[in-house]
Amino acid sequence: MSDQQKKAISKVTYAVSEDFGVGMFNSCRDVQNPSSGKHALDMLCGKDTSKCTPQNWLDFMGNRTLNPVVPFTIIFNLTRSDIFVPGPNVTLHPMTSHIEPCNESCSCQDCRSQCTPLPPSVPPTHWTIFGYDSMSVIMACCFAAFVIVFMLVYIWTSLYCAEGTSSNYIVNGDSDTLSLVSSFSTSAVCCGSCDRLHAKFEHWLTAVFAAWGRFCARWPFVIIGASILVCGVLIAGFARFDVVTDPVQLWSSPSSRARIEKNYFDDNFG
Repeated sequence: MSDQQKKAISKVTYAVSEDFGVGMFNSCRDVQNPSSGKHALDMLCGKDTSKCTPQNWLDFMGNRTLNPVVPFTIIFNLTRSDIFVPGPNVTLHPMTSHIEPCNESCSCQDCRSQCTPLPPSVPPTHWTIFGYDSMSVIMACCFAAFVIVFMLVYIWTSLYCAEGTSSNYIVNGDSDTLSLVSSFSTSAVCCGSCDRLHAKFEHWLTAVFAAWGRFCARWPFVIIGASILVCGVLIAGFARFDVVTDPVQLWSSPSSRARIEKNYFDDNFG
């Protein structure tokens, strides 16, 4: 053992006014830790922020056993009085100072008092018909009209076209042969007109696609070249397509306060 003995501090008693301690806690309780995405008090308090109190925070900050970065034991005492006496012949004046509210220096992300309440959600008003949504009423009327027209056409076709196309059997008296004579009514003529219209439309479709097929078979290289040219024009925009993977650019506006403060930090502190 050396002749010269050194003294070292093993424990410190620190008095803090309750107003200062609570104000400091309220100013820091919502601050986020960017690296973990959690509250900073989760690390500084040794427990979840929801269960942390000003006294828990100060106790963990001075507990050398639970907090390995504490150089020596610090006993924090929150008090409401102007004088704190921890022992005989010792009088302490609790730490008290002006606490800067977080809403003067922090954003809404780190300070709940900075967040303005959201306006009440007012449902949009819709145009109504007889107290019902107008779009629903209009679509119901269109559907009802379609059903009515379809049913009327079906009934008319079933009654008149079937009757008009019926055939009568006439027996020739001079011979024992049976001849078939078809008698068509006016409605049968109408039904025949519809069939002819359908046949003309199908014939037109057949002619168009047949002509297109003959053209493609006659000029294959022209068709292939035109297809490649059209596809090339449609995908030409990919030349200016830029994939953004930086979460800062994806989730924060360039004019937001968070981006401005980050740019200032990066420019001045690297």
